[in-house]
Amino acid sequence: DWRQGRTANELAPVPPRQPSGAPGVPATHRPSRAKVNMGVAQSTDDDATEVAMKRGLVAQSIQPLARARGNASLRIDCAGDADVSYEEVQTVEFAKWHDMPGKDWGAFKVNRPYSIKGHVSRAPAIGADAPDGTVLSLDDSVPPSTLHEAIDAVAASADDAQHVALIFGSITCPVWRGWAARDLHTDVTAAGVPVLHVYQREAHAAGEFDHAHNVHGPLALSAPTPPHADEHERRTAARSAKQHLEGQLSWPWAPACVSEVLDGMDDGLEAAYESRPFRLYVVQVASKTVVHKTGLAPFNMDAKRTELTACLGKFDPWVRGHHRF
Repeated sequence: DWRQGRTANELAPVPPRQPSGAPGVPATHRPSRAKVNMGVAQSTDDDATEVAMKRGLVAQSIQPLARARGNASLRIDCAGDADVSYEEVQTVEFAKWHDMPGKDWGAFKVNRPYSIKGHVSRAPAIGADAPDGTVLSLDDSVPPSTLHEAIDAVAASADDAQHVALIFGSITCPVWRGWAARDLHTDVTAAGVPVLHVYQREAHAAGEFDHAHNVHGPLALSAPTPPHADEHERRTAARSAKQHLEGQLSWPWAPACVSEVLDGMDDGLEAAYESRPFRLYVVQVASKTVVHKTGLAPFNMDAKRTELTACLGKFDPWVRGHHRF
């Protein structure tokens, strides 16, 4: 087998078969360099493509160091080599934020409600039904649909895939945009499972729950992103995130294009999946049940990826144990 001895992420630069467009879901065929079909109302000229690629190559050059340092600093040791529990996160975050100088406990409680002591998770368990809800298209001319419809569309356009991974996130989470979104995406697609990204409320909206890495350093954003006041602002942020992720996933010989929908302005899906700041779920398409999920982010990313790979190995045994570079 030509893949023997190669890791999943060594193979990832050549994008696996991607699902094509369907109502409410942006087109995700492999685009040409001449014109990128983003499935959104935005520029599709050569310049936009080149900018995304160049930014992606720069991001890839700093990712290994950023990933290593970031993941190490966000490791909760009490979890050992496993992903984190709600209780472990709540204990660590309380010690870090409550009554600590320079920390805004009030803002933390609003923006990280699942990390507050006493919160009992209502997110779907493995084996439970995957919650449905309204999703918006990046194209404002497309009427709202539902998450389940979007899952079906992505699966159908990926040769009737049996599973679809949902990756919830937003551009203002430094870990998500720095490396986690790319890592989770490539781990999943290396196993032949299509991904649907769900853009949600901002993890660190400017003026509401600021993060230093959004302003300073190699991961700084080019402009502040405030809370979304309406669908237009959410679409604008989601388009930026989509282009950023595609830049990370692209190579000069193989531009990438990802599927993305938006959570409704009521943040119903974010609440149902308890997905801030970012989170991954793998859903069985036929039954709409959860077969895997990651714990609260951004903690213990190495464990998240190891456990994800074990799940993906059930679908493609070759993937087991070959998931990162």
